Amino acid sequence: MSRGSSKTPPAQPVHNPFKSAPIVVPGPDPIDDVVVPVVRGPVLPPGAPAPAGGGVLRIQGEVGPSTVSVVALHGGAGSSTLTRVLAKVANSNPGGLTMSETPAPGVIPRVGPVVLVARTSGIGLDRAHAAAREWGSGALPGLALLGLVFVADGPKPVAELAPGMKRVARMYPRTWFMPWVPAWHLVPTPSLDRPPRATTKVARNVLTWAAERGLEPNPKEINR
Repeated sequence: MSRGSSKTPPAQPVHNPFKSAPIVVPGPDPIDDVVVPVVRGPVLPPGAPAPAGGGVLRIQGEVGPSTVSVVALHGGAGSSTLTRVLAKVANSNPGGLTMSETPAPGVIPRVGPVVLVARTSGIGLDRAHAAAREWGSGALPGLALLGLVFVADGPKPVAELAPGMKRVARMYPRTWFMPWVPAWHLVPTPSLDRPPRATTKVARNVLTWAAERGLEPNPKEINR
């Protein structure tokens, strides 16, 4: 290389390990890319033996024919947030279903569609199993059980509980799995302005199943 064409190479940027990189928030994924884990089971009570020592469900009150009752099976199950997510999706379909959280764990209406809710924890698994046996025995003839929503109890599933959850999931007409959402555990009442796509997809699937069971709104409308 000639002396006249010699150039000084550009200085390389110095990495500062104490300076955080800019936070990049990815855009929302297409909703069709979100796979909803759903387990299918018996639609009608199969006549299984009732649980010994009594069940976990008790009848209290009445609801309208187009009201889906969301029933926690234990304290902290996540039923309040699930009710809000379901209502947000249902409200986008005027004239459709309404959602109502029952006043206490285990309380179900005398007649009407019901979604049970439990955490993916030891107590959640225990209560979900007992409720499934109670419904399966035919002891609750007025209960139109849509299914169970297992709400994640942490960022990773507990391996020891996985076999039991799979068995219990097959005891319900449908069982859905609501993912772990860290932001929902930071405040008393989580904001649902922009709920994660996976959660709204679960809600749409629940409402579509309700429509297939003969309840409004039209399932085609829900999936738009």
